[in-house]
Amino acid sequence: MSKDKLLIDDDFNAGWKNLVFKEEDILWQGKPKKKFSFYFLEQDFYHDVMTGPSSKFIILLVFFGVLFYAFYEAGNYLGMLLTAFFFVFVFSLPDIILRYYRNNTKYAATKDVVLFQTLSWFQSKTIAIPFMDIAKISFQEFKDGTGVITFLLRNDHDIITRNFTTGDRRIYPTFEDVESPVALCQTLQGIHYKRIKGQVFKKSNKNKTKKNYAKQIQILIGVILIAFTIYAFDFYVFPKNQVEDIIVKMEFIDFGVVYKTEKKYRFIAESSFLGRDNDNNITIHKSPIFKTVIDVFYKNKSNKNILSSSLHGMIKYFHFAAIMTLYISWILLTKEKIRSNNDLVMKITVISIFMTLLPFYIVYILF
Repeated sequence: MSKDKLLIDDDFNAGWKNLVFKEEDILWQGKPKKKFSFYFLEQDFYHDVMTGPSSKFIILLVFFGVLFYAFYEAGNYLGMLLTAFFFVFVFSLPDIILRYYRNNTKYAATKDVVLFQTLSWFQSKTIAIPFMDIAKISFQEFKDGTGVITFLLRNDHDIITRNFTTGDRRIYPTFEDVESPVALCQTLQGIHYKRIKGQVFKKSNKNKTKKNYAKQIQILIGVILIAFTIYAFDFYVFPKNQVEDIIVKMEFIDFGVVYKTEKKYRFIAESSFLGRDNDNNITIHKSPIFKTVIDVFYKNKSNKNILSSSLHGMIKYFHFAAIMTLYISWILLTKEKIRSNNDLVMKITVISIFMTLLPFYIVYILF
């Protein structure tokens, strides 16, 4: 038999055959076993406060019995005949409908889904319920060796199944009147377990193989930390270079004065230090690596105390706060317990980025 041939019985209708399942995908298929029963005789008695214990069959029998007797007293034999005919018709109609539904119901199971071919308003309807949507599979066995398989669902599905003997609607989808219900339930539970276990295993592997960027983040933080540290050493520690220059432009801003020089240096002071004699010659002390303006001498007088750009003024506090944060973050990322926790790594990364950008943001806001 070709592997692409559908494993479907000849009496399975076209609606079922249209499902694209290969032979090896169908692990079980079956249908409700035919039983001899009468709908009205299978109904349970119910208690009414007016009539006491009764059943649908008793009500039906009394109604048509009274009607039959009335026609008998009147000598209306045609009425008696029609009453008897309608009694048999009404008595048999539920069984005819239920047997029609039973004969057009099929069940199947693959490694992924359970399949129901049922009727809805006498129209064939095929529904597939994934095993992943099933919470539990249970069974009920009857004396004749048949039974009911019940599927407790996690999610709602548009399916209605009924007891083919009483016509009662089931709360959950069921395989009705199937043979060997114990063995079938064990088979379905095994498929269900493998499907759930496989999904959990996939999720577990997904979590295990989930990328962790702690090492890369630690390297990036280390590079930024080195850059911030070198900048601080360049400003405070390394020997300074002197440059003779001329101020060519002054701009007054909210927090001081912006100076621009002939040799393209730019610095900010809290106030103006130039005299009124139009002497704009200055001596700039700058750092050797980043060429940062550290001090400005005008007429041999230092103006370092009024400079507010670079690491002068309050900005230096944000700069050193960033260095401390980056250093602590780098140390934390050396701990394996933290490196393996993606949530902690993400929090450390966010804090580090924030403290790195904060000094630049303060400069942007103030100047």
